[in-house]
Amino acid sequence: MKLKHYAIFIFIFIFCIASCKTEWKTDATQITEEIGKAKKNGLMLFTLSDTDERSKQLLSEVFTKDFFKTASSKFLLYNINIVRNENLMPAKILEKNYTLFSKYNVLEVPHICLMNSQGDLFHSELIPADIKTTESFLEYLEKLLQKGELIDELKKNIAATENEEKTKAIYKFFEKIYLVNSEKYNALFEEGIKSDPNNKSGLLGKFILAKTQIVVDKLLNEKNYADAINEFKKVIEMKILTPEEEQATWCNIAYFTTASSKPNKEEVIKYLEKALSAAPKSARAKDIKKDIEYLKK
Repeated sequence: MKLKHYAIFIFIFIFCIASCKTEWKTDATQITEEIGKAKKNGLMLFTLSDTDERSKQLLSEVFTKDFFKTASSKFLLYNINIVRNENLMPAKILEKNYTLFSKYNVLEVPHICLMNSQGDLFHSELIPADIKTTESFLEYLEKLLQKGELIDELKKNIAATENEEKTKAIYKFFEKIYLVNSEKYNALFEEGIKSDPNNKSGLLGKFILAKTQIVVDKLLNEKNYADAINEFKKVIEMKILTPEEEQATWCNIAYFTTASSKPNKEEVIKYLEKALSAAPKSARAKDIKKDIEYLKK
């Protein structure tokens, strides 16, 4: 009988450990696939655990067993951590985490990113300084979930609309998410373009630029600046961009020219002058003028 009772105790002990898991996932490179499979939201916490006092405080005092017990019902939980002391972390994980910091444009810590089960990033910010307890963080998290619910509603609205109204609906959706991976949304860019070929929404240029940017990004990775410039020139030639969009595109072309292996200062000035001419009263105009004057010295 004693052995039987001992076996039952071991079973209960193991079950409790499995049920009360308090570990973060530490590899978020496949987060979209994992949250899709789990049908849960994804929470990514970016920290510097051995150098940042705020990160240390949150990890030890806020992200407790109670936090994991409550949050894990709705989220897969990832801690994207970087350490100065490289002995504290396997080199492969550290390298992946540096890449994720860059991918999600994390400049300060502790930072939180939230993603729905479809992989749409709907929130990204430095965690507010007044979050100091598990309870306050869970309340904060519950409010942020409302943003995720809004994303779901906006997606439903896309399916319920047609023609230029569909283009507008897609644009509203894009206004509420962070475009970390533009290629993921290529089909939506195309749908926005096809739904409003006559540009009744006034948004056609934005969609064509977004689709072109996917091609340009690949060319930039190959350091093929000449073809990247040509892709943007093709869009300008369509005559569908707003003055501000055209200005930004000429500025990008000027920047790519400076990054080429043989930058031509006269060409850079020419492109900046085209940018200025496109929208001479824009918010960027003064800075563009200063750049032109500096280059002409």
